[in-house]
Amino acid sequence: MGAEAFLKGRRCGGRGLHEFVPAARQPHGQCAAAQRPVLAHQPQGRREQRQPQLQRRRGDFRVRRRGGGLRRHGRRQDAAQFIRDNCVHIASASSAACGAYRPGSMGLGSESPCPRRGSFEAEDLLSNHRGHEEEEERRQQCVDELGDQVQQLQGQVAALSESLASNGDLYRRVKQENATLVHRIHNLEEQIRELEVRSEERAHEEERRLKDALSRQERESALELERCGAQLRSLQQEQRALQEEALRLRTLAERLKVEKEQALEQLDQSQAQLSQLREEHQRLQEMCRREREESQAQRTLQAQLLQEVGRELEELRRLRTDRDGRPRSPSLLDLLPARCLELQGQLESVREENRALREANEELQAQLLSSHVHEGQCLVAGGGGHRSPDGAASLATEFSNLEELSKEKLIDTVKHEKEDNVRLRAYIDGILLNIIENHPQLLEVKQLV
Repeated sequence: MGAEAFLKGRRCGGRGLHEFVPAARQPHGQCAAAQRPVLAHQPQGRREQRQPQLQRRRGDFRVRRRGGGLRRHGRRQDAAQFIRDNCVHIASASSAACGAYRPGSMGLGSESPCPRRGSFEAEDLLSNHRGHEEEEERRQQCVDELGDQVQQLQGQVAALSESLASNGDLYRRVKQENATLVHRIHNLEEQIRELEVRSEERAHEEERRLKDALSRQERESALELERCGAQLRSLQQEQRALQEEALRLRTLAERLKVEKEQALEQLDQSQAQLSQLREEHQRLQEMCRREREESQAQRTLQAQLLQEVGRELEELRRLRTDRDGRPRSPSLLDLLPARCLELQGQLESVREENRALREANEELQAQLLSSHVHEGQCLVAGGGGHRSPDGAASLATEFSNLEELSKEKLIDTVKHEKEDNVRLRAYIDGILLNIIENHPQLLEVKQLV
C-alpha cells in the first residue's frame, strides 16, 4: 500500500512518499491501511491541479533542439539518484511495517508488566489479541502488495535505465550528427562567404564593364548624332536643290506638255490633211480611170470613125473610077469634112483635159509628199524653246537648251530624244513603205521634180 500511495503521490506531484513514510512509522496498533482512503481517493480537482506539475516533471527529461544543438532539461544522474532514494524509502517503509509487531512486545507469550488482574483485564487482553491478529493479517497483505509494487518499480527502473541508455546513445548520435551538421554549416558559411566575395567581385567587374560600355555608347551616340546632323544638313541642301530642280522640271514638263499638245494638234491636222489628200487622190484616180475609159471609148469611136472614113474613101475611089455611073451623093461628100473636123476637135479637147488632169494629179502627189516630209522634219526638230515661223522647233536652239541641263538630265533628255527619233524613223519608214506599196508613182514624180 505504501508503494501504491507512492505511485499515486508521484502522479499527483510527488507527495506519496512523504505521506507514506510517517504512516509506516506510526505506533503499534495503527496500520497504514487506515491511510489508504486518503491516498487512493483524493479529490479530482486536486489531481487536475497536480497534472501540470507532473507534465513539467516529465518534460524535464525531454530533449529540445535550439541553435543547431541538443539541450537536455534535467540530468540523468539526478533522475537515477531520485529513483534510488525512492526505492530506499519504500524498502525502509516496508521493513518498518513488517517489524512493527514484534513477538513478546504485546501478546500472550510475553509477560505482562502488570500483575494478574480480574476477568475484565482478561477480556481486554483477548480482544487485543484478536485485534493484533487481524492487524497482522492486514499488515501481511500490505507487505505482499508492497512486494508486488517493488517488483513493478524495479521493472520500471530497469525500463527507465534502458530508456536512459538508449537516450544516451541517441544523445551521442544526435551530438555527433550535430557536430557533423555544425561542420557542414561552417563549410556552407565559408562557401557562402566565398560566393559573396565572388559575387561582389563579379558585380564590380560587371559594373565597371557596364560603365565602359555606357561611356563607349555615349561617345558612339555623340558621333552618330554629329554624323546624322551633317547628313541632315546635306539632305536639306539636296532637298532644296531637288525642289528647285523639280520646279524647273515641272515648268519644263508643262512646256513640253504644251508643245506635245501642239505637236498632237499638228499631227491631227496633218492626218486630216493626209486623209483629205488620200480622198482627193482616190477621187483623182477615179477621174483618171474614167478619163482613161472615156479616152478608150473615144479611141474606139475614132477607130470606128476612121473605118467609116476609110470605107467612105473607098466608096469615093470607087465612085471616081466609075464616072459613067450614077451621080455622087451630095450629102455624104458634104458631111465628110465637117465630120472629120468635129472628130479632130473632140480628140484635141479630150487630150487637153487628160493632160490637165495628169498635171493636177502630179501636183497633188507632190504636195502630199512634201507635207509628209515637212511633218517628219517638224517631229524630228520638235521640243525646243524657239520655233521657226511655221511652228517647227530649231535643233540648234534645242542643243543650246540641253547645255544648260545637268549631266543626268542631259542623259535622260538624250534617251528620250533617241526614243522619239526611233519612233519618228519608224513612222517615216512606215509612210515610205505605204507609198512604195500603194503609190509608187509618187516617188517617180519626186524624181521628175
